[in-house]
Amino acid sequence: MSSKKKYTIKELREICQRTGPSKQTQSVFGLTVRMVSIYFTKLFIKLGATPNHITVSGTIIYLVGTGLIATGQFAYGLVGFALLILSTILDACDGELFRFRGYREGYGFYVEPTTHDIMYGLQFTLFGYGAFLQTGQLWILFFGVAGSTFKLLFRLHEARFFFNVTQVLPKSKHVDKTKHFPEQSRLTKLIYRAYRNTATSTGMLLPLLIAVIFQRLDIFVIIYGSGYVLLWAGLLSRQIWRFRKIIRQVYDYTAYVQTLRARLRHKKLIIFDLDGTLVDTMGIFTEIASYLMAWKYGVLRLEARKGYIRTSGIPFFQQLEELFPGRKHNQSISDIFEERKIAATDHLEITPEERQVVELLYRRGYTLAISSNNYTENVERFVQFSGLPFAHVCGYHKGFAKGEEHFSYILERAGVSQDEALFVGDTLSDMRKARAAGIDFIGKVGTFTRDEFEAEYPNVVTIHSLTELRDMLDSDNK
Repeated sequence: MSSKKKYTIKELREICQRTGPSKQTQSVFGLTVRMVSIYFTKLFIKLGATPNHITVSGTIIYLVGTGLIATGQFAYGLVGFALLILSTILDACDGELFRFRGYREGYGFYVEPTTHDIMYGLQFTLFGYGAFLQTGQLWILFFGVAGSTFKLLFRLHEARFFFNVTQVLPKSKHVDKTKHFPEQSRLTKLIYRAYRNTATSTGMLLPLLIAVIFQRLDIFVIIYGSGYVLLWAGLLSRQIWRFRKIIRQVYDYTAYVQTLRARLRHKKLIIFDLDGTLVDTMGIFTEIASYLMAWKYGVLRLEARKGYIRTSGIPFFQQLEELFPGRKHNQSISDIFEERKIAATDHLEITPEERQVVELLYRRGYTLAISSNNYTENVERFVQFSGLPFAHVCGYHKGFAKGEEHFSYILERAGVSQDEALFVGDTLSDMRKARAAGIDFIGKVGTFTRDEFEAEYPNVVTIHSLTELRDMLDSDNK
C-alpha cells in the first residue's frame, strides 16, 4: 500500500480496521481506542514508521507508566495512567499499520505477543509494590506476584490450547467443534463480554484509574491477583473438558470409507456441483471477484481472495453481504461479476477424462443431476452446450438455492430417497449442505484442500478428479 497517496480517515478505517479484531470480542474501552488510534496511524504512515517501531515504543511507554503508578503517589499515578492510555492507543496502531503495509509475515508475529508477555509479567508485581508503599503491608506483594504469574499462565494455556486444536489434533482426525462466538448462547456471550470489559488490558483501565484516584492500589491488586487465579483455574478446567470431548471423537477413517463404499452400492442418484467440480472455474471467479472487491472497497487482493473462497458455495451477492454487510456497492459489484464471469468462462468445458466418467455413470444406470448456485440460465447453457446426460438441472434463482430446496426438488423428481443419493462438491459449504440434508458427500479437492475439508469433518472422503469417483464405484461393483 503506497504511503505517498493521501488517504482519508474513512479510507484508512476501511483498510486498517475492517479486518482487525471483531467488535464483538473487544471491550468498550478497546472500541473507543479504535476511534482515536486511526489518527495516530495516519501520522505514523506519513513518518514511515514500521509496526515493530510502534510496538517497542508502546511497550516502553507502558512500562514507564506502570512504574510511575507503582510509586504510590497521586500525581505520578495520574501521569502514569495517561501513559498507559497512550500505550494502549499505540497497541492498536501497530496492528493497523501492519494491515496498511500489507504485511503477511515477519517477526512482528513474535515481537508483539512477546512484548505483551513482558508487560503483563511486570505489571501486577509493580502494582503490588505500589500498594505496599501505600499501605506498608508486606503481604500485599503476594497478590501482585500472583496477578503477574497467573495472568502469564492464562496466556500460555490459551496459546498452547489454540496450537493443539488447530495444528496437532486435526492431524490425528480430532476436531474441536466448539461454536464460534456468533453461535454461542446468550449466557456465554454475557460472561465473555464481562471478562473482556474487566480482566483484559483495556478492560482493567477504568478500575485502575479509580484505584489511582482514591489511592487504593491495594484493593485493585487483591481483586486482580485473586481474580486471575480463579480465571486461570476456570480456563484450565474448561480446556480439559474440551480436550476430553474432542478426544472422544475418535474417527476411524478407513472404517468410514469402507462403510461409505458399502453404501455406494445402493446409490441411484449422483448430484454434482458445477463450478469447481465439473468445470474448473473457481480460480477465474476468485480473481474477478477479488479484483472487484479491491477496486470498490480498497481491500487487499489477498484478503479479498481469502474472503471469496471462505464464503464460496453461495450466490456471489450473498457472499458480498456476508463480507461487506449493507455496503452500497454490493449490488453493482455483483452485476459486474456476473457479466465478467460469463465472458471469462464461457469457453471452458469439462475435461475429456471427466466427460468419459460422467457418460460412463449414465450408461451404468445412475440418474445424474446438477445443483449449483450459479444462475439457472448459466447452468442450463452449460448442459446444453456440453451435451451431457443430466436429467435434472438446478441453478440459482430467488427462493431456490443449492441445499435443501435443490435436493428436495431433485429427489422428488428422481423418485429416490436421501440414502440413495450422493452429492459431489468442492466447497465446505457444499459439504455442510449435504450433511444437513442427510445425503452422503464426496469432496473434490481444489478450491479447498483435503486438510481443510477434514478440519471441519474428519471422515469426509475426498477425490482429486472424477476418475477417482469412477474407480471407487468400480471397486464396489466387483
